[in-house]
Amino acid sequence: MNVKKLFLFCLVLSLAVSFLALPVFAQKAPKKPGEKLIIYAQMGGTSGDPSTLPRENGAKLAAEFWGCKVNYQYSAWQPDVMIAQFKEAMAANPDGICIMGHPAWRPSSPSSTRQSRKESS
Repeated sequence: MNVKKLFLFCLVLSLAVSFLALPVFAQKAPKKPGEKLIIYAQMGGTSGDPSTLPRENGAKLAAEFWGCKVNYQYSAWQPDVMIAQFKEAMAANPDGICIMGHPAWRPSSPSSTRQSRKESS
């Protein structure tokens, strides 16, 4: 056998072995653990504003990493909108609800106001 034929034989053999081994190495990417999860994220402000943007970016990275579907809700810090969005999220029965931004807390009685002052001091 001359050198050219030997080289050609080795090349064909190595290509054949490579193609036979390809399915072993070409596996699917691992399944993400949160692929079937649905989460409502109540971001508080408006999309892209300075106080909301870090939460927004973090939530998008987390959703991409875990593979879950996130429904973002923005309230422009309006308490009535926050409450309506929470009710909407509860009605959707998601796997999780992330809440940021809270309507002002109003004490239900003067004694609870005194108690909260004692706790804060």
